[in-house]
Amino acid sequence: MELMELKKYLDQIVDLKMAMFREAGRIHLLADDAREIVKRTYQQMYEEDKASHFLEFDRNEIIAMAGVFIKEDLPYCYYKGHAYGFIGDVYVRPDFRKRGIATLLSQSCLDWFRKKNITVVRLLSTEAAKPVYEKMGFKPTDEMMLNL
Repeated sequence: MELMELKKYLDQIVDLKMAMFREAGRIHLLADDAREIVKRTYQQMYEEDKASHFLEFDRNEIIAMAGVFIKEDLPYCYYKGHAYGFIGDVYVRPDFRKRGIATLLSQSCLDWFRKKNITVVRLLSTEAAKPVYEKMGFKPTDEMMLNL
């Protein structure tokens, strides 16, 4: 999607992201001004061509999305292929689920990364979505986490 079009839909994209956090029971983890932070960050990343969103519509309303982000954080910034792709914001409104929309959008994300010559793609997955991503070729990694 072109930059001008993304900016046109940015408020709806952020609204869906907030809905995703609410539905996951994690809205309480977000900063009070998270909506503004997300909007500002996405605008900047769109302009730097380090992010985009793929959208699915029903009657001019966004019903699903998937985001692509080029990341260069530690320790990967030290590697030869210092940037990696990250798929996030994969969300389908409940009334449109189980139709393969998330899979199609995720495939569009992978195509976007290929065009950018990104060779490693990461994502965070719910338990319910893991079979979908495994069918696409994603593998569990050695990453571990501890909540303190």
